[in-house]
Amino acid sequence: MAKKLGLVVAIVTVFLVTGCAPSVNTVASATGAGLLLGLWHGMIAPVTLVLGLFGSNVGCYEVHNTGFGYDFGFLFGVRLLFLIGIRAREALSLSR
Repeated sequence: MAKKLGLVVAIVTVFLVTGCAPSVNTVASATGAGLLLGLWHGMIAPVTLVLGLFGSNVGCYEVHNTGFGYDFGFLFGVRLLFLIGIRAREALSLSR
């Protein structure tokens, strides 16, 4: 149990640290990214993290955003992704 908790803490820490990292942004809108783009970016954060690790010009976080709305959407998207994964794992374990 302690190993699983340590792994979860490590994964959450990686997501929090990389989610706050600035990124290269060449195509930003005049109004900035809002709640829905934050939600989408949060849900695809694991994919963009992996792409960013291999030197791709992909950022995990939109630097030109509307502030609280984008941040809330981003964090909710990451949380939603984890909840979907947990529910899917529970459904698979119940079906066996």
